[in-house]
Amino acid sequence: MTEHTARLAPRITIGMLKGACRDQRAIFKAEWPQGADVTIENVRRAQELGLTLSWGASAWLAAYLQSVAERRQRRNRTETDVPRITCYAS
Repeated sequence: MTEHTARLAPRITIGMLKGACRDQRAIFKAEWPQGADVTIENVRRAQELGLTLSWGASAWLAAYLQSVAERRQRRNRTETDVPRITCYAS
């Protein structure tokens, strides 16, 4: 994984797995004690470990897309809220 990819990948932490069963949480924590970036490599590893990926995928994706939308709204609001000063030559 490149540095650029690492910065863009959302990260799943054990705290995000509160509704998961105890066994699934234990497997995740043993493999990724500091959390896991959402990468194709980690998705494949999770499948190998028998983790149920569909359980949280829709919730995580929805949360991630919501955060992206909020960042865009803040950025757009910041760009449009800046007062524009027009100078006229005398």
